Amino acid sequence: MRPACIRVASIVLVCLVVGCANVTTFRSTAETKDKGMRAPVAWGAISQCKGCVIFREYKKTKVGFWVVAVTTESHGELEVIETDGYVLEPKVWEQKQSNIDELQRRSVRDTVRYVKIQDDYTPEELEAARRLCRKQNIHE
Repeated sequence: MRPACIRVASIVLVCLVVGCANVTTFRSTAETKDKGMRAPVAWGAISQCKGCVIFREYKKTKVGFWVVAVTTESHGELEVIETDGYVLEPKVWEQKQSNIDELQRRSVRDTVRYVKIQDDYTPEELEAARRLCRKQNIHE
């Protein structure tokens, strides 16, 4: 019979191996997704805007290792890639309701349009976001 500390260490090792295998599987399926053109999403001032901000949208995951378990916590973030006629601070915004409300308030106050593109954007998608920024009315 093995001592208790060796049994616990064995269980922890198995949990880590299984956890790493799951993360690897998740990444490989995410990388094989269709990489077709994805349209940028605009919000805020839809016409007559004085400035524009292009965000990169991505997920951030924090991994915690405990003695017997692995925990993960994910949340979305918006990172400023480019601005045109407007300076936005901070450069990274966590996607939570209070921050989205603040961005909307700034958009109304300063007549700013926001354009969001995906994390792994292509040069063509960035150019489409720039065109959306330059439009007078996004419904044209």
